[in-house]
Amino acid sequence: MKFSLSLLAHELGDAIMYTHFTENGASAKVVGMKMYDPATVEFLPDQLYLCWLHQLEPMIKEGRDFSGVNFLLYGCDPREAEAQLPDSNLFVVTPLVTVNHLINLIETVFATYYEWENRLLVMSIVGRYTLQELLDLARTKIKTPMCILDINHAVQALSRDEETEDALLKIMDNGYGYRFISVIRDCNPTLEELDRNEVTEVISNISGNRLRVATIRAHGRPAFYLGLHKTDAEAFPDYTLELFELLTDIVKQKAMSVPMENLTRVSLFGQFISDLIGGATVEETLVSRLMDSFGFSAYGSYILIGIDFPTSEGRYNVRLAEFIRSVESELKVCKCFYMQPYLGILLPEDKMDVTESTLKSLLKDYPVNCAASNAFGDIRDIAGVWDQVLFMLSLRDTDGKSGFLKKYDDYIIRSCSAAVEKRFPIETLYNQVFLTLKEFDRENQTEYVKTLVTYLQNNCSITDTAGKLFIHRNSMRYRIQKIEELIGFDVTESEKRELILFTSFFVDSGDGAR
Repeated sequence: MKFSLSLLAHELGDAIMYTHFTENGASAKVVGMKMYDPATVEFLPDQLYLCWLHQLEPMIKEGRDFSGVNFLLYGCDPREAEAQLPDSNLFVVTPLVTVNHLINLIETVFATYYEWENRLLVMSIVGRYTLQELLDLARTKIKTPMCILDINHAVQALSRDEETEDALLKIMDNGYGYRFISVIRDCNPTLEELDRNEVTEVISNISGNRLRVATIRAHGRPAFYLGLHKTDAEAFPDYTLELFELLTDIVKQKAMSVPMENLTRVSLFGQFISDLIGGATVEETLVSRLMDSFGFSAYGSYILIGIDFPTSEGRYNVRLAEFIRSVESELKVCKCFYMQPYLGILLPEDKMDVTESTLKSLLKDYPVNCAASNAFGDIRDIAGVWDQVLFMLSLRDTDGKSGFLKKYDDYIIRSCSAAVEKRFPIETLYNQVFLTLKEFDRENQTEYVKTLVTYLQNNCSITDTAGKLFIHRNSMRYRIQKIEELIGFDVTESEKRELILFTSFFVDSGDGAR
């Protein structure tokens, strides 16, 4: 680590009674201190030389050029030192500090900073260390509140070691993110500004204090935002910015370990819906306020659409960010969210027809699976509704029922069957009808289980069932007649029809009961 003279002056504090730096001297960097040796021929620009002014006077009289040399002068008048060495960077030590104490002090400063930097570097490359641990260590030297946000406004790390009156930091301490949507929308700098600049410095319109934000990029896109929060509106000291830049470089190394898929920006709406689906507790008043800000009623009537791109190539070709903008631009009444690897769309029930036709047009060139829920009235029920949509998306066959968009009405029995099957052993769900036919199939090499399952699930239509099984309608009639003889009742007329239809979904229609 190299120390600027500004940082060194700050660390030496009261041990120094006077400094004189050339035009760019305060930012000059040194790596260590040397005791002055009269035999010295060349003074190195990255060293600080401890000496007495009178030791230099013979060379000064000879016209020796000391431009840019860094001196730590002991036992002299500051005005005399500046007059004799106007082009040097000078620290004049107070007479109250002994030489031994000064040397120990400087060595301690260098040693502690080198150790601090090395520990930060280790934290940046060893996966078990969190961003919060890294920030806590950085805070021991950077005596200014800081925070690290991810690209979705979620607080990853925050200075917590002291009370602060900074309103923005207090908001961040409460989670930031969509819960403070009004603050985020009005706050400066904006995301667009941060993404455009490597470093952005403003007077915060929330706290009134100076704020400096470094955009940390990984894999060519923003990964984190590292914020430095001053407790007033005055400029940051040079030494603070120096350490902040060092921390920025270290966080950049940490960011390189973030997987590419974690760098997808999610809208505030997407964060909110993801939390609801994930089971997070969101206060009722907050739900209502958020839905209103997103252009919905908290207790309207909604439809939830799920879109699955079956191949990673399909997802890449669609370019999700652009697709989401297209959908929300075409359908101003809806909002999109991304739940990897699925895309969700929430819309009012009365906009379903126009939404379906628009989606069909937008996605006409891409292989996709689309599914739509039934209408639901409370947004807090969205977790269960999303499960229903995912169930439909998991069924790769559409059975010719829904065309472009699968609709839950067509799959509700399957969905209920799947839910029941998760709770009960499969053998307890077999109906005796299928056990009877299974035994007959095994003994006679027939396919009556498969025939009855297909028949029931196609609304007992001879024509549709024959088409599914690729047999003649007359052959189909014969099979149903034989099945009804074996089970002892007319399937279409029996009150048992609904029951065996429901249990047919627990039966493997290919080779009998599971």
